Amino acid sequence: MKINVIDRDGKKHELDADPGDTLEWLVSQKGISSDWGICGGCCACSSCQVYMQEKDYAVIGAPDSTEQAVLDDMAYESKSTSRLGCQLTITEKMEGWTFVIAPY
Repeated sequence: MKINVIDRDGKKHELDADPGDTLEWLVSQKGISSDWGICGGCCACSSCQVYMQEKDYAVIGAPDSTEQAVLDDMAYESKSTSRLGCQLTITEKMEGWTFVIAPY
């Protein structure tokens, strides 16, 4: 399956993704951003914050309380559709979705 990631420079990357992987792991493996996933997927730093389209965000829903606390305390320019890539497990319903890597 394919998903799209727009990096911090605005470049679009179409990535092959496997359901069950996290978005943080996938982007880290592709080497798209050197300051991405700094905490290694521990939901502790917000470096993997992404913006989602509202319609896609509605499908997966709001973050749990731990993720929301990290977004509230640490995320730079958090939006109402922000999620942490380390907390997003890729599923087949994400086929074709676009995730925009937030400033950090």
